[in-house]
Amino acid sequence: MMAARQAPLLLALCFAAVVASGVVLDGGATHARAFDGVGALSAGASSRLLADYPADQRAEVLDLLFTPKYGASLQVLKVEIGGDVQSTDGTEPSHARTRDELENGGANCARGYEMWLLSEAKSRNPDIITYGLSWGVPGYVGNNSYFSPENVEYQTAWLTCIQKLTGITIDYMGVWNEKQWGNIEYIMQLRSAFDTAGFTTTKLVLLDGDLDDSFLDALDSNQSFSDAVDVIGVHYPCDVESAAVQASGKRFWASEDLSTPADWGGAGCWGRVVNQNFIRMNQTSTIMRSLVWSTYPNLDCYGAGLMYANEPWSGHYDINPTIWTTAHTTQFTEPGWLYLSTASGGSGRLPNGGTYVTLRSDSGDTDFDWTVVIETLEGACAKNGGCLRDGTATAPQDYTFTLAGGLRSDSYASVWRTNRTHWFVRDSSLNVKSGSFTVRVYPDSIVTVSTTTGHTKGTPSPPPGKSFVLPYSDNFDDYESSTQQAKYFSDQGGSFQIVKQSDTNSVLLQAVAEPPGNNEWCNNPEPFTLIGTLNWTDVTVELDATFVAASSSSAVESTSYFGACVRVSAYPGVQAPVIPGYCFRIHANCTWRMMEQDVEMASGTVENCKEPGTFYHVVLDVAKTEVSAFIDGGQVVAVRSASYPFGAVTLCSGWNQAQFDDFAVYPSPTFPPPVEKGPLVKNYTWYYSDWSARTCDPQPYSASFRNDYTGFIGLGFKLTKEVTVRSLGRIHVKGNRRTHTLKVVTVDAPDVVLATVDIDMSTAAVDGEGFAYKKLAQAVTLTAGTEYLLLSSEAAGGDSFVDCDGLSITVDPRVLPTQSVFLDATSTKYIRGCGATYGPLSMLIF
Repeated sequence: MMAARQAPLLLALCFAAVVASGVVLDGGATHARAFDGVGALSAGASSRLLADYPADQRAEVLDLLFTPKYGASLQVLKVEIGGDVQSTDGTEPSHARTRDELENGGANCARGYEMWLLSEAKSRNPDIITYGLSWGVPGYVGNNSYFSPENVEYQTAWLTCIQKLTGITIDYMGVWNEKQWGNIEYIMQLRSAFDTAGFTTTKLVLLDGDLDDSFLDALDSNQSFSDAVDVIGVHYPCDVESAAVQASGKRFWASEDLSTPADWGGAGCWGRVVNQNFIRMNQTSTIMRSLVWSTYPNLDCYGAGLMYANEPWSGHYDINPTIWTTAHTTQFTEPGWLYLSTASGGSGRLPNGGTYVTLRSDSGDTDFDWTVVIETLEGACAKNGGCLRDGTATAPQDYTFTLAGGLRSDSYASVWRTNRTHWFVRDSSLNVKSGSFTVRVYPDSIVTVSTTTGHTKGTPSPPPGKSFVLPYSDNFDDYESSTQQAKYFSDQGGSFQIVKQSDTNSVLLQAVAEPPGNNEWCNNPEPFTLIGTLNWTDVTVELDATFVAASSSSAVESTSYFGACVRVSAYPGVQAPVIPGYCFRIHANCTWRMMEQDVEMASGTVENCKEPGTFYHVVLDVAKTEVSAFIDGGQVVAVRSASYPFGAVTLCSGWNQAQFDDFAVYPSPTFPPPVEKGPLVKNYTWYYSDWSARTCDPQPYSASFRNDYTGFIGLGFKLTKEVTVRSLGRIHVKGNRRTHTLKVVTVDAPDVVLATVDIDMSTAAVDGEGFAYKKLAQAVTLTAGTEYLLLSSEAAGGDSFVDCDGLSITVDPRVLPTQSVFLDATSTKYIRGCGATYGPLSMLIF
């Protein structure tokens, strides 16, 4: 601790130049604006795994987020009103899944974890401000019309349920996340319904997206509408033009911001925008997405949270620096305090890079407690080109602040500092009895000076992290409530909930029977729920499953199904593609299908077809490149492919209700297919990661599967020693079924074919590394020093191959790859590609 306390002094030795400047802080100046708090958002299923943590570690995380003057000390908690819709990293369950639940008193907001989070936050900080917002609602609402009287009823039912079950009256409600704001009639109906239901103190926030001219015009022209709107909230504003907002007199918030990994750069972005949003736009509240990154790392927007808590099986969590750049404001202020305006000089830009804001208490006429937050942070945000400032501090700056207008100057002020290596460290207190003080601010750091007291740096000790170890099983019987979600499962489409069948038996029900349609926020996949990590490779999944009710037509029967998937790696929830992995399905029309994402690998008829309510026992196994499935103990299919090498497990269904029981996943006992001896390509991967990337693209990233090219593709190489080639091979991926001509030529004489085979990918045996080889009619010797090309014929719209961008290979030590190559059907020469191999292709050499 002593070394940390002295860190700012040690930093002074590293810089020669110090810039002096002075500012008058006038607590009695006009133009002050009420501070509405700094908060965070739990939405998009980003908090999903937190509820599954062991009790002690879960409490430690919640304390770091919500307990005043301990960690982030959050002042606002915004939550998603679940709608059974995909909302970035998954779906959150609806409180009124059907019209019957909505109309007949069956609304249950205890489903999921947002009500639980609200209760935990309030228990730690009774004064925390609460805020609800929908990303989407079920398809039945308004008969697929969001801005409808039925949605007014749906929104009001959530408020009523939260108050009934927790005693919490929600402070603010939004309308529809990042979608159209609706119309005056709908907003007035919403306001009237809230008032009639007793929620007169619940205020409305619009727009929860981008500024909209039609909304601003309506606000200006319709006084009743203007009276109904309390706050204008926009997302990721950075420096949005806000003159019309200022003229409206409405409070102005960044109602969603940051969405950046919680590394030091993300912490810097956050600490900077909390200041900048007020200085640039008079925004008086900034809300971070997300509260906590507590979901699987292979989903959208990795790391976008105050801290990381995505290992409930180990109890490990990370206390990220973003916690402490938040604390620099929240531990020293309270909502209702007043910002000193930029016009008065109480807040503003530092002349040599950086910003400062001043807030004071709103009690009495004099002796105001005050806080000054000064930052020179450099971290780039994920959005708006990093949302950087003009100018970067390159040297320490000394600033002298003079206190006036009733700001306390009768004692000492504490000083707290954070930089890249030292987080939330208390420095020596400053004597402010002279009515002024001087503070030194270093580059890429944040400093708080305040007359408030009681601040602490919470220092819990999380247990070490570890992998999600197999075997794992769940019979779904040990859950106290049917509102709970199954442990470690993260819904990505539809909604899976525990349902009691008897006092001793429960099942996992996929409960959503229709897509959200026009009421969705983004695209929605067919229902599935995900469990597991990227280090799962060769696994066996066992489960019992059944349909809940008979389908009404043959068309519905063909699309109604249940199943399981393996090796699901990165999943882009907002795009909502078909599950990228190997999936086995049983359909209600008594057929089965083995899928490779959206490509059918095999299909057949279920021999012993069962009525709804009678369970099938299903086993899905993957070992190296072989995927096999069993129904009630009998094997029905075994196929091979190299498309998906690792990833999580899912349970899935169509838009139909299905029940699952006795789930288990364990290391595959199957002996994997053998690997051919003497391959040119010893190993390969087309997956790669950058966990600090400023992107919402899910990781690991993957090279593309392509089938948009006609011509030859392949690998250029030289040899250090003479080799003899006995077979040529092509990778088998993504439903390959066609015949390909493979050949070896030299760069100098590409028209002279040294070796060639035709491989039928629909019948060729695939080895344990995913290659289909065919033996040459006669072995061919290749000499050292010559540059050769190994090529495969491809056709647009035909079989997929792996693009060279992101594909890397490890080869036999006698082989030196040069470049990837391709020959378009209209070209007369080979053209070098992007530096690795297309395909990939291989040979068996000795």
